[in-house]
Amino acid sequence: MAYTPGHAKHHVSYLDEHTGMAYVGDTAGVRVSGDYLIAPTPPPDIDIEAWQQSLDTIEAWQPVSLFLTHFGPISPARAHLARFRTTVATAAETARQMIDAGGTDAELAKRFAERMRRDVRNSLAEHEARAAELAAPFDQLWQGLARYWQKKRDGHQQQ
Repeated sequence: MAYTPGHAKHHVSYLDEHTGMAYVGDTAGVRVSGDYLIAPTPPPDIDIEAWQQSLDTIEAWQPVSLFLTHFGPISPARAHLARFRTTVATAAETARQMIDAGGTDAELAKRFAERMRRDVRNSLAEHEARAAELAAPFDQLWQGLARYWQKKRDGHQQQ
């Protein structure tokens, strides 16, 4: 077992050494179908730096497979973790760029959700895209990232 914050400060992950399966909750993302990944970033605890360290911890275990809360096992673990690192970094950077471009929080949340909807629909069938948004509501993803950047800009330490 290891403490794996980033998505949430209370997260822990487990490795079954016998099977090589790492039970990682949302720490390794949301995957409804295929290879499309979502970084689950709802408020209040998003911490991108801690999240990357948690992914380091999981990767150091050298698991064969990962068991994601949403939705189930995925192999190979190493390839998934590498892709998910990019997913988290891209989501955070997209939110930062939108904040820098300006607008009200409501406008930015709407713009972010619309961008996510376009992206997911370019990758998944309509029924899968709807399932992805139900699993990780896009407006909530925005709220977590916006709070993360606000805390960073205000000089607060992530906790």
